[in-house]
Amino acid sequence: MKHLRRSTVSFGSFGRGRIGPRWIANGAFAIVCLLSISTSTARDIQVGELLANPQQFEGRRVAVIGYYVAATETSCLFSTRDAAKRFDILRSVWVEFRNPPAVDSIAGRRARLVGTFHYTPSKKGQALRKYGNLWSAAILDVTEFRPVK
Repeated sequence: MKHLRRSTVSFGSFGRGRIGPRWIANGAFAIVCLLSISTSTARDIQVGELLANPQQFEGRRVAVIGYYVAATETSCLFSTRDAAKRFDILRSVWVEFRNPPAVDSIAGRRARLVGTFHYTPSKKGQALRKYGNLWSAAILDVTEFRPVK
């Protein structure tokens, strides 16, 4: 009867070792750790906090909670429902989605959006407004959105 030879793998200068349950478990654990790091980069904040400290969040992935409004050529997140009713753009950020979604589930209500925050401050005496020609702050590349209570 022939003996079955176990498969081995070379690890360069570390010599030869067997691939066994321990290697598989360690590899799986490493993958889970990497995935949890990449998905936890967004931090929950309110629109007011974002607007109070825009430089702190510039270029970062954030999860923002506010009152979402969608209309013709308008997509923005307000700090409060009252600010949305008054269309107070100083208390809101422009919103652009990675893929244009059906936003019926969040339009006209409080929502949580995950995207990348961008801020373009006004220059003295001359407004430098990029997003929607009115907003100096925007959440772009929104990949997640859902209503909140």
